[in-house]
Amino acid sequence: MAFTAFTTRHGGVSSPPFDSFNLGLHVGDNPDDVHRNRQIVEELYGPTVYMNQTHSADVVEVDFPCTVDGDAIFTRV
Repeated sequence: MAFTAFTTRHGGVSSPPFDSFNLGLHVGDNPDDVHRNRQIVEELYGPTVYMNQTHSADVVEVDFPCTVDGDAIFTRV
C-alpha cells in the first residue's frame, strides 16, 4: 500500500542548523545523522521514497525504496 506522509523538523538527531529531523542528504548535514533520521521514518512507515525537489516540471515514476530528483512522483504499486 502506498501513501503520502509529511514530517516536521522535530524528533530526529541532526544538529543545528539542521535540527533535528533533516532527511536531505544534499544540504550539507552529517550523512550519519540523515541516515539515522531516515531509519526512524522507515521504522514507522516501512520502505520509503525520498524526493530531492528540483523546482522543475519533472515527474518521476518510482518503486520502493529510492531517492529521486524531481518535483512530483508517482508509483504504479
